[in-house]
Amino acid sequence: MLTKPRLQIHQDKNAPPVTGLQASIYNFRFSLGEVSGACLLYNSRTNAVLRISKQLAAQLDNALDASPITMEALTKRLHADLVEALNSGGFVVDASLDERRLLKAMDQNARFGSARLALTIAPTLACNFRCPYCYQDHKSRHMNAEVTERIKSFVGKQLRYLSDFSVSWYGGEPLLVKDRVLDLQRYFFEACKEANVNFGSSMITNGYLLEEELARTLSNTGVSFVQITLDGAAPSHNKRRKLKNGRGTFDRIYENLKTASQYFERISLRVNIDKTNPEDLDIIRDMVASDGLSDKVYVYPGKVDAVTDASRAYAENCYTRREFAEYEVQRGMEALTRGQDIETFPRLGNGCGAICSNAFVIDPDGYLYKCWNDVGERDACVGQLSEQGETYRPQLAQWEAFDRFESEECRACPYLPLCIAGCSYEEIAHGDASHKCTEFRWNLEEIVKLKYVSDLRHRLQSEGGASV
Repeated sequence: MLTKPRLQIHQDKNAPPVTGLQASIYNFRFSLGEVSGACLLYNSRTNAVLRISKQLAAQLDNALDASPITMEALTKRLHADLVEALNSGGFVVDASLDERRLLKAMDQNARFGSARLALTIAPTLACNFRCPYCYQDHKSRHMNAEVTERIKSFVGKQLRYLSDFSVSWYGGEPLLVKDRVLDLQRYFFEACKEANVNFGSSMITNGYLLEEELARTLSNTGVSFVQITLDGAAPSHNKRRKLKNGRGTFDRIYENLKTASQYFERISLRVNIDKTNPEDLDIIRDMVASDGLSDKVYVYPGKVDAVTDASRAYAENCYTRREFAEYEVQRGMEALTRGQDIETFPRLGNGCGAICSNAFVIDPDGYLYKCWNDVGERDACVGQLSEQGETYRPQLAQWEAFDRFESEECRACPYLPLCIAGCSYEEIAHGDASHKCTEFRWNLEEIVKLKYVSDLRHRLQSEGGASV
């Protein structure tokens, strides 16, 4: 069974014919056990998964030992359908293809494409919660009408050159200033419609203020995706994710989430997990399933990190990346035994906007940043929206000049397509490259197997067959 790759490279029909094939440098092979006599092939560049027998795997190895091998010769040694699956899944590639250079070229295109603009807007840094691990100082600054108009002007000048424009609402808690959010959201929605620009919008909110009428209005003006965070089940959540006056927030957030799921295409429910609440993810998954929300609400564990000075005191409660990788496998196995889908699976690449030339974070005063970890820290800003237009500081250059492929260790790593050399913030801001590796470096085999079994069971059940 081939799981179709989420990324496909379409060859030019007029291009020279492939003269030889070789194995991809991003192939992995995972045994399904001696009894099954089968294994899974996984390719980290295409995210494709293919189940084949170990006998066929051995024949494939023998055929590719003499690579490059022509398509015709490979088809003679293996079944034509298998060769097609290997080719479409990226397990075999043109012998002339340098996959590392291809990855870098795709990354450069994503970073420096001028037809896309991505803004993360924090209309306030204030928050109605006081979470102990939060990396923000929650200065009580709200965006005023003047800054709102500057943002409209900034976007309006660029729309004629764009094919795609995206906005993510952030904070603080953005819904504390919902009137500013709705004013800008309506402007973006109508301006993009008039300019024939693809518009996408999302919001990161704690969910406490996301009542039904507001959810409906946001949806009607282009917000399609919302991320809401819980800190586990009610007892854990209410101890940590509470209002400034100390009152708990779980019940109201969850009720708002259930109502909001009617209006948004997708809600990501991040469950913050650390060493104090490891079992709570299962409780939340059970709640979402029992309320019939699984098709609209995606529940996933969020690793709590202490990344700034404001949150360092909480570091002792946080998992390391390797520990969190083990946690994901444990919870995946638990989800499988409960009959729930496995949601954890690699996502190709790293959509970090911090090093993209046409992506900015805007704070309540109109200052521009590259990473939301820096928002509100004026020393880290890279520019400003002013009455005269936008101005930029020399700090912008270090973000745009950053080369994620500079590390020889990263370039040689078969996990590179899954992380594209990891988080750029720590390395640029603090010279610390220790946070680069993806958790999949430690749990990829187990996650791929769990996802395969989950998808196979789902397919068999939908066809009316027996469960796995």
